[in-house]
Amino acid sequence: MNRDIVAERAEIDQAISGRTVCSVFAERVAGDSDAEALEWPDPHGSWWAMTWADYGDRVRTLTLALRARGSGKGQFGMIMARNRPRRWDCDHGEQHAGARADPVPRQPQ
Repeated sequence: MNRDIVAERAEIDQAISGRTVCSVFAERVAGDSDAEALEWPDPHGSWWAMTWADYGDRVRTLTLALRARGSGKGQFGMIMARNRPRRWDCDHGEQHAGARADPVPRQPQ
């Protein structure tokens, strides 16, 4: 099978032109606000879930707080946390504030 990689790349570039992580996140929050966005286990074996509307609210609140504290374009946000929703909130919050989010992996205890 011969593939035209250049043509595939051009097709992908056209499909994603002007789209960012933040714009796709906003589209998802607006379009699927009642759908489940995240699901994660709690320490007792139960599962928690969050809708896109709730996730969008959390990210919006964090974004405004980060901007109020000077986070924005040209800034870096170091995030040291486990792979949990609060870490994802921070990652998206930094990106929405205009900064670059740099996660630092944390070893499990």
